[in-house]
Amino acid sequence: ATAAGGAATLFFTRPGTEPGMGEDPEVDDAVADAINQAEFTVDLCLYEFKRELVYQAAVNAALRGVQVRFVGDGDEIEDTGYQALAQAGVQLVVRPPKQRIMHNKFAVIDARRVFTGSMNYTDTGMLMNNNHTVLLESPDAADLYAEEFQQMYDLALFGPGKEPVIHPRQFNLGDRPVEVYFSPEDRPIEQLRRALSTADHSVYFMIFSFTDTDVAADLEALHAQGVEVVGVFDESQARGRYSVDERLAQAGLPVFIDGNNNADGFAGGKLHHKVMLIDVGTDSDPIVVSGSFNWSNAANLYNDENLVIYRGADFALPFLEEFCAVLEVATPHPEYLLEVPDPCAALRVSVRINEVLPNPEGTDGPEEFVELVNAGPSPMDLAGWTLGDLTSPERHVFDSVVLQPGASIVVYGGPNEAEPDRRVASAGGGLSLNNSSETITLRDATGTVIDQISWANAASGVAFNRSPDGATDGDVVVPHTDLGAAAMSPGRRVDGSLWPGQPMIVINELLPNPDGTDAGEEYIELVNAGTGVVDLSGWTLGDALEVRHIFDGPRLAPGDVLVLFDKGEHADVPNALVSSTGSLSLNNTGDTVTLTDVHGVVHTQVEYGSAVSGMAFNQSTDGQRTGMLVFHSLVEGAAGNLSPGRRADGGLWIPPPPMLKVVINELLPDPAGTDTGSEYVELVNVGDADIDLAGYSLGDATSNDRHVFAGGSVLPVGQALVIFDKGEHAEVPGAINSSSGSLSLNNTGDQITLYRPDGTVMDGVAYDSAREGVALTRSADADPLTVLVDHDTAQGAVGYKSPGLRNDGSPW
Repeated sequence: ATAAGGAATLFFTRPGTEPGMGEDPEVDDAVADAINQAEFTVDLCLYEFKRELVYQAAVNAALRGVQVRFVGDGDEIEDTGYQALAQAGVQLVVRPPKQRIMHNKFAVIDARRVFTGSMNYTDTGMLMNNNHTVLLESPDAADLYAEEFQQMYDLALFGPGKEPVIHPRQFNLGDRPVEVYFSPEDRPIEQLRRALSTADHSVYFMIFSFTDTDVAADLEALHAQGVEVVGVFDESQARGRYSVDERLAQAGLPVFIDGNNNADGFAGGKLHHKVMLIDVGTDSDPIVVSGSFNWSNAANLYNDENLVIYRGADFALPFLEEFCAVLEVATPHPEYLLEVPDPCAALRVSVRINEVLPNPEGTDGPEEFVELVNAGPSPMDLAGWTLGDLTSPERHVFDSVVLQPGASIVVYGGPNEAEPDRRVASAGGGLSLNNSSETITLRDATGTVIDQISWANAASGVAFNRSPDGATDGDVVVPHTDLGAAAMSPGRRVDGSLWPGQPMIVINELLPNPDGTDAGEEYIELVNAGTGVVDLSGWTLGDALEVRHIFDGPRLAPGDVLVLFDKGEHADVPNALVSSTGSLSLNNTGDTVTLTDVHGVVHTQVEYGSAVSGMAFNQSTDGQRTGMLVFHSLVEGAAGNLSPGRRADGGLWIPPPPMLKVVINELLPDPAGTDTGSEYVELVNVGDADIDLAGYSLGDATSNDRHVFAGGSVLPVGQALVIFDKGEHAEVPGAINSSSGSLSLNNTGDQITLYRPDGTVMDGVAYDSAREGVALTRSADADPLTVLVDHDTAQGAVGYKSPGLRNDGSPW
C-alpha cells in the first residue's frame, strides 16, 4: 500500500496463525533493494538483526565503498547481522548490555529514505510475528532520524542521556503531515495521549506490551463518552501482571487476545505491532500512531524508541485492514462479558474502486471516470452512497442502484454531448480528479468509508487500475498499461472481457419490412449472451425517435431469447412479447435501435440501412454482439430470410442446463431475548432441479463452516430449509441445527455466504445492522437479485419473521 501521494509505502507481515504459515514478506526485499541502490550512506539503528538478505546487502554496500554505520543493543551483539557487519569492518556502536534496551528499528539511506516501524530485522520478525514497516521517501524524515542516530553513534548517548533533537518533529510527507518523537527525551507517551484526546468516533489498537495506566484511563474515559474502543493484545504479554488488558475488559471495553500461534518455542507467535488507529474510516482527522514504542513506563522513560504519527485516510485504511485481519483471528478476552462488536463490517463490503481516469485526452471534465466493481457474493444497494475526493466528499451521490455480484458501474464526470444517455454522469457537476495526485473515497449511506485509492502523476489518456484487477484488499493502483492492457477499460475487466456479473444482451435480429403489411409482423429479437440472469424490468427499447417498449420483466437466463413484436398474436414464436406502446416503427429505409437499462444508460445499440421486403437483419455472428448487422441470408449456416426466436439456422437456442441455485433468503441475527437457540438462516431452492447439499457449507465473515451439510441433505425445488444455531424447532418447517452448534450472526453487521463443496460461492448476503426480534429478508421473497431489508418492510410481508414460510406466512 502507498500513501501521501506515493511518498510512503506500507508493509505488513503475513505470519498466519499456525507454524509454517508465514508468507515470505516484501519488506526485506524493499530494504535490501534500497541498500543495494545506496550511493553514499546507510545508517542502521536496529535492535535485533538476523535477516540474511538485509545484512548481506549492508555488507556488500560497505565493501563497495558506501559509508555503513550501525547502532544496536549490547544484549544482541551475537546476532548474525551484527557479526557480519563487524567482520566487514563496519563499526558497531551499541548500548551497553544489561541496561534498558536500544529498541529502535529504523534505517536511513542516502539522507532521503527512512524505514521505520515495529518489525525486527529477523526471520521471526518477518515470518512469524505480526509487524509493520513504513518507508518514508523524505529528506526531512531522514534529517530528523539522522540527528537522533548521531547522538547514539557519535556521542554514545543512550536512554536518559540523550538530548531532544533540534530538527522539527513535524514535517510534510508529500501532502500529509507526519510527526516523529523519540524516547525517552520526547516522552512519547504524552504525544500518544495527545493524539488520543482528538478521538471523536473510534479508537482501535493492536499492541504488544501495554502497561501504562494513564493511557488505559484515557481509553476508559473515551468509552464512557460513547467513542467505540476496540483493542487486541498480544497473548504472551497479556499474561504479565502489569498488563492493562484485564482492567479494560472488566471496565466493559471490548478487548481481544491475538490468535497468532505461528511459534517455535518462545520465538514467533507474537502480535508485535504498537499501533493505535483514531477515527479511521471517518472524515474526523484519521490518525495512525505507530513505531517501535510500546505503551509502557520502560519505553517512555528508559529505552531508545521512536513513535510516529501519521494523518490521513490513505495511511489509516491499510492499517485498518491489518487491524481487521488481526481481529478476525483473535478471541474475546475472558473477562469481557458483553456483546462482541464488529468494527470491521464495512471492510467486508466488497464493492471496490477498480479503475479511474483522471487525465483523459483533450478536455478532462466529462470524460473522467471512476469504475466500481462488486467483487463479493451479495447484491449491494448503493442508494445514498457517495464518491468524493479530499476537497469534496460528494462528487457523486448514487440513487437506488443495486450492483449485482460480479458487476460494475462506471460514473463519468459528465454526459457525452453526442450521446447523453450512454453513461451515468456525476450528480455533483463533475468528478474533478486531480492529475498530479489525488485520493478518491467511496462511502456508504452512513458515511462509513468503504474503499479508497490514491494515485500520482496521471498520464494523458491512461487510466489507473487496481492490481490485481478486481482485487478486494489493499489499494495498489498502477497505470492500466502496466497490466499488459490497453489504456483503459471502463465497465470491463482490464483485458477487455466482461465482468462475470455484467449483463450482455444482444439485439440479435430485427425485421423492419415484413412481406405484406408491416403491422403485427415487425419484431426485434434479444438474446442473453452473458453469464448471469438479467432482469429486464424498467429497461426500454426504442428507435431513433422515441421509446417503443418499456419492459415489465421478464428475466432472461444465459442463452435465453425473447422476441418483441409490435402487436398481434405470435404463439408460434418462442418467448414472444408485444410492445407496450403497440408499435415498433422500424423504418424501412434505415434506423437506429437502442436498448437502455434500468438506470437510463444505453446498454447496446444497432444501426441498419435499407431493408428488403421479408428479409430480417441479423448479427453477423449469430447471438454475439459483433457491431455489424447483415442480411439474415448472409449469416453463416442461415436457413431462410428470418428466424424469430430461433437461431439463424432455424435451430432452437440451446437452453442452459438445469440451474442449481439456492438463495439465502432470510436470517435472524438478533432474536428477542437471548440469541442462543434462536438465530437462524433460511435457504430456498429457486433453481430448476432438486439439489443435494452434501458438502456445502454456510459461513459468516470469520468462519466458512458454521454449518456443513451432511450427505443426503436434498433440498427440493421451491422448498426451504432453516438452519438454527441449536435447540428444538419442530414448529418450523424444514428446521435443522448447525453442525457447529453456532451461527454467530453479528447484530451490528455481517457477511453470510453459502459455499459449494469446491469452495466457490453459491450465494451471499450482507447486512450492516439488525433490529431486535426482526428478521432480515430479501426485499422480494427468494429473489437472488434483491438485497436484504427488515422483514416488515419487504414486499407482501406479514409480521417480523417467517422462518420456513414465505414472507407473507404462506407455505413454500
